[in-house]
Amino acid sequence: MKNLYKKRKFICIGCGKQIVARRPSNKLKYCSLDCYRKSERPNSKKGKIIKCYRCGKEVYKPKYILNKSDKHFCSQICANKYQQETEDKTKMRENGVKSIISQLKNNKPTKLEVEGREILKEIGIKFTEQVPMFNKFIVDVLIEDKKLIIQWDGEYWHSKKQNKDRDKSQDNYLKKCGYKVLRYTDVDIKKDKNAVKQDIIKKLSQ
Repeated sequence: MKNLYKKRKFICIGCGKQIVARRPSNKLKYCSLDCYRKSERPNSKKGKIIKCYRCGKEVYKPKYILNKSDKHFCSQICANKYQQETEDKTKMRENGVKSIISQLKNNKPTKLEVEGREILKEIGIKFTEQVPMFNKFIVDVLIEDKKLIIQWDGEYWHSKKQNKDRDKSQDNYLKKCGYKVLRYTDVDIKKDKNAVKQDIIKKLSQ
């Protein structure tokens, strides 16, 4: 019995490392269960290693499980959480679309937006106003052929920290999607309307 579990030296056929461990002579193939699962399966095993859709963990799935609905997850718990998260995201997206539709129905141009519209007409550029973007939010002006977005911001509201953080997050998202974003306040236009116009012309030429 002592010799049955004595220390033995062997090469793991899974990872190729030299191992010293207490093993019976008929258990000298793999260094660990994890290494066994990640190695090429023996002929008697017809399953495969899968990577969990949700957490990324790699696990071995027997053949009979590969035909089940949760075959892409490491466990039923992970499958259930993934489904719940997907449903939550769908609801958030649907609520976002409803909010955008509501805004479009009730939205009337502000004095600032009217002044901004006149500036763009003077420039002579083709533009679209109040455009929903990615079912997330509405932008004041989209110049599609230039991938340029212009936001007319009321100084009072957009100087508040919460709104500044939201604007920054929105801008970062749009930039990742390949758009340039310009923001002008009512103070900018009141101070020097022509300077705003010239700045837009400059950005359009870049």
